[in-house]
Amino acid sequence: MSSQRTKQTFSSDYNGPVIILVQCIDLNKNLGSWHPIRAAKFFSSNFAGITNIKSAGSKKIKISFDSILNGNLCLNSDILIAHGFTACIPSNLIFGIIKLEIDVSEEDFRDGVQSPFPIISFKRISVKKDDNIVPTRIVELKFLSPKLPRHISVYNMIFDVDPSIRSPVQCNRCLRYGHTQKFCRSDPRCSHCSGSKHSITDWPTINATDPICLFCKLPHVATDRSCQEWSAQKDIKKIMATENISYKDAIIFKKNKCYTSAFKYSDVVNNQLPKSDVLIHNNHLNEAKWPTFTLDIQDAISSSVENLASTNSYSVFTDIIHNTAKSAIPAKKVNLISHPPSLLWWNSSCSEAVKIDLYTSKIFAAQAA
Repeated sequence: MSSQRTKQTFSSDYNGPVIILVQCIDLNKNLGSWHPIRAAKFFSSNFAGITNIKSAGSKKIKISFDSILNGNLCLNSDILIAHGFTACIPSNLIFGIIKLEIDVSEEDFRDGVQSPFPIISFKRISVKKDDNIVPTRIVELKFLSPKLPRHISVYNMIFDVDPSIRSPVQCNRCLRYGHTQKFCRSDPRCSHCSGSKHSITDWPTINATDPICLFCKLPHVATDRSCQEWSAQKDIKKIMATENISYKDAIIFKKNKCYTSAFKYSDVVNNQLPKSDVLIHNNHLNEAKWPTFTLDIQDAISSSVENLASTNSYSVFTDIIHNTAKSAIPAKKVNLISHPPSLLWWNSSCSEAVKIDLYTSKIFAAQAA
């Protein structure tokens, strides 16, 4: 591929998926939040061979093509420039892991491996145990592709390829995530009291006062891995590895609750459950105003058609039902410590219905593209 940004093309011997990133020349315009049907209509009407269109984080969309020819035609098309768009080829390096027996060497692996994309590095992960470095079955592979293959084979044995997810990086100086102390330009911050202008080693009352977390305000130090911010940063790293996007774009993905294959369906459902004013399934069902509940949902859905067609449609849908249930079905607040969060209206049938809806939406989007 050409190194010139203005004339990027896929080379004739390129062996990976043909994917390009498109964004507005005017960086103040957010193409990533553009209505998906409008995007699909514009690009499918002007370019041939499109197999998929999806949001790619901040102000960008990702377009897949069926051939190098069609991808290159779109990359350097005058139509894009005329409508205020610019296109580029995304990063073509991505890491994946497989589980490979310890006695299999890199030489044996390379002699027998068959992969849809070139593998340019092999690294067996080791751990420290009893002061000794011990190799594990985990092998990290670097692929020359913007997308991970689902499987590879070694001597005709199939191995699943999973994203290689890095641990969150937290600065020991300012305590922010995403960079290390070496590259930090901010003032030091204390991980014990959350105060600025000093570090934990300079805090005189560290043993006499309780810690308070900078992120969640709970009584633990800001570097504690049980903190909810650490869990959120792990999710961001998972999105980065799965979608092959930057840290900044992964934050926007998580904030906007965009669809990503980084999480299982059950993870998404659990994260959507309300954490306050929880409705318990055995409370006041006989007093529920079911006709009002039905009409209110119909009205809310009718007025939210555009939002339900966007990338955060699942969140909009659950908010509609939950808010309508709260107004139509009497409920009482409960102690969240002794009762796990649950929903009045949610059951296994709802879960199955949403699964079917997501599946049919994918089919529709593929046919529209």
